[in-house]
Amino acid sequence: MAFHQNAIARDATSAGTLRGSLASLIAAIRAAIAAGSRGCTAAGLYQELSALSDAELNRRGLSRATLARDVLAYGDHGDAGR
Repeated sequence: MAFHQNAIARDATSAGTLRGSLASLIAAIRAAIAAGSRGCTAAGLYQELSALSDAELNRRGLSRATLARDVLAYGDHGDAGR
């Protein structure tokens, strides 16, 4: 009888570990998709802004010299990709 109870407890622990692993995998996949989405959004935004003239960038408070950094900072703190 003790063997049977130990086997059931071990199976329950394995199932809990499996559920935890699956939840971790799903969370990692979600994070990767979100990061990829932000990357695509940043790339598109950079492409659009880089096509503007220097005068238009300056009017928007941007500089061609810092455009890539500014776009990445916006993606980290703005509404890009959400």
